[in-house]
Amino acid sequence: MTSKNNKGFSLVEVVVSVAILLLLLSPILVEFYQTLRINALSKERLQALENANSVLETFKAVDNSKLESGSGTIFDSTSTTSKGTVTCSLYKADQTLIGTVKYNYTDYTLDGKTFGRHSYTRRATIDDLSNKIKTGLGGKEYNIIYDAEGAASVSGTVMNNLQLTRTNEGSYVHYDANNHVDRIVVKEDTDTVTYNDPNAVDLGRIQDLDESKVVLIEGTASNYDIQAEEDFYNLKMQTLKKVNPDQYDEAIKSDTGKTVFNTVDFTETVHKLTMLTITDKDESGAKLQSPTGKTMYRVYCDVIYEDSYSLPKKGGGRHSETKDVKYRVYSRDFITNRCPDIYLMYEPFVYNSSSSSVQYAATDYIAVDNRYTFTDTDPAPLMYLIEPDETKFDSVNGYTSTSFMNYMAANNLETVQPDYQKIFYTNIGGAADAYKPVVLDIFKAGSSGASDIDIYTNIPFERGTSSTGETVQIINNADASASFNAVTSGSNYDDATDPDNHPENIHIHPLSDNIRTGDGSLFTCTVTYQMLDNSGAVVSGYDVRFQSGKGAE
Repeated sequence: MTSKNNKGFSLVEVVVSVAILLLLLSPILVEFYQTLRINALSKERLQALENANSVLETFKAVDNSKLESGSGTIFDSTSTTSKGTVTCSLYKADQTLIGTVKYNYTDYTLDGKTFGRHSYTRRATIDDLSNKIKTGLGGKEYNIIYDAEGAASVSGTVMNNLQLTRTNEGSYVHYDANNHVDRIVVKEDTDTVTYNDPNAVDLGRIQDLDESKVVLIEGTASNYDIQAEEDFYNLKMQTLKKVNPDQYDEAIKSDTGKTVFNTVDFTETVHKLTMLTITDKDESGAKLQSPTGKTMYRVYCDVIYEDSYSLPKKGGGRHSETKDVKYRVYSRDFITNRCPDIYLMYEPFVYNSSSSSVQYAATDYIAVDNRYTFTDTDPAPLMYLIEPDETKFDSVNGYTSTSFMNYMAANNLETVQPDYQKIFYTNIGGAADAYKPVVLDIFKAGSSGASDIDIYTNIPFERGTSSTGETVQIINNADASASFNAVTSGSNYDDATDPDNHPENIHIHPLSDNIRTGDGSLFTCTVTYQMLDNSGAVVSGYDVRFQSGKGAE
């Protein structure tokens, strides 16, 4: 019989074997765990980086004035905004302190966001540090030092001594406890060209006249003067046919046409009103609906002509009548963050253009009917009343005529008012010394509680009912009811009685007062994300920070 060996591993041998195996696997398991953790953090950090970059690009693209908490796709109800100043020390690359500059910042604290297993705080900061550095210190201008094509511009020793951090753009900075730059490395700018801060320079009055962004009414109101003249002629001929058919037949047979109304038997007074209306409601009073949820503004312009005339009746006596015609010359809806500014290319009313003595009317009228209540965060638009370089009726003013030249010399016009050719004159009487500036009545229509409107004009003007001289346009407080009885009977027109208000809710300024600086012209935008632990404390060493120029591209 064959003997069998049934002896197996002893308990001691098994324990020793497992212990040896664990000793061999422990580094591998630790490395595996670390790899999983690093991969998770890397994925988490990548998500944070992508989100931070998206926020940065949005902040770069949106005007500073429109970056308001509680609106847009970036903000939510927990978003806050704070502003302040920081004093920043400027250093040379060798660690020499040059001096300090004070710059402005605006912090936009956004809602927190979770990436992977961790939550992050999110904040965007817009500052003008780069401009403060460029505008100079001690009579010298400086530039921020950036790495040149990957080569370090600041030594490791200097970075350690000043506790500097290299940004994604390659500059060397130190952040204070509030994550604002309080140290930065710069170099002297040897360029001989003087740098002007674009955020403090007057950028001009009329900008970006894109008809999708502003209300642009380019002389269309003046173009309707002749149309109104034709329409009134037809209306008067119909009246003449009813009250004096013999004179009507004579006019038709003799083909005298319009000249029939140039006789002494016919008198008339014609006025024109240019009416601008701002509203967020349709004709029925219902609020305009925007597909994006933003406020929809509707701006339209009507020109209204009123003709009061008197005709001789057949058999004696006279027939008096008032007719009015109305044309809508502009209408557009805007879906924007604020109501667009209004640009009206202005020229006074001209009537009876077929006459050899054609002139501007002695008085012209403009009304603003503001039916929308504006606020500090939703400000009223600015209105620009601009005289074009070339008017449609240049011959009306007759700047080269003998009579006007004599008037100009007699009144020393070139010396008293060098910009006299920007003023609209009329000479209704026809005498050489009878030139007078057109009186422009600007007034408010609609509710007395409507927001104020500021109007800027390049026309030299004086406020009030009379002028100290005859060399400026007179902008007057209007009494519309005296000139537009038929037109205004169904409207609520407020006529100013206080000449210092010129008129109520309408404020007239020279165009030179409209200084516009560069909101969003050149700034630095920094987006900072900070990782939080389970207790809500910031985890050091895991900040995500992106920085880029805003408005510099």
